[in-house]
Amino acid sequence: MEFTSETEEAPKGSGHILKPMKLQKAFAEAGIELPTRLSRVHDGRFLLPGILLRADFAIPTPSSPFERLYIQARAFKSDALPEIRSQVDGECIPHALRPNLGSPKAGVFRL
Repeated sequence: MEFTSETEEAPKGSGHILKPMKLQKAFAEAGIELPTRLSRVHDGRFLLPGILLRADFAIPTPSSPFERLYIQARAFKSDALPEIRSQVDGECIPHALRPNLGSPKAGVFRL
């Protein structure tokens, strides 16, 4: 699986809620092999207020003839990181990767 990760430096007193290695491990365990690009940003641009994580599935097009997944995660205040990471790792990712409608990939897109 092609997996790329871009990380902006989080402001002082903040950290990123999603670790690339944990996401890669979850994908591997679920048998998901979509090309994926993870962007970890500090300001949450392109995310609505209150949204910590966003995943966009791109269908094949003439210029890019394969499925791919774009994930964006924002930074959060350091004092809340353990609880948020626990929720993301323990609930959000497993829920999103759960098979749906008979397809092993279908659950990925419900983040």
